[in-house]
Amino acid sequence: MSKTDLKKDLKHLYSASVKDHEIYLSDPRRTAPEKLKTIIRQPVS
Repeated sequence: MSKTDLKKDLKHLYSASVKDHEIYLSDPRRTAPEKLKTIIRQPVS
């Protein structure tokens, strides 16, 4: 395995281990499903 292939594999593993963040702006108990609002934050490198 070349260094380039190894770097690609490591980068893929790192990106798979980083999780996104979900921020719920609406209360699902009080808001209709079609009006729910969520912000999804995902790290970009």
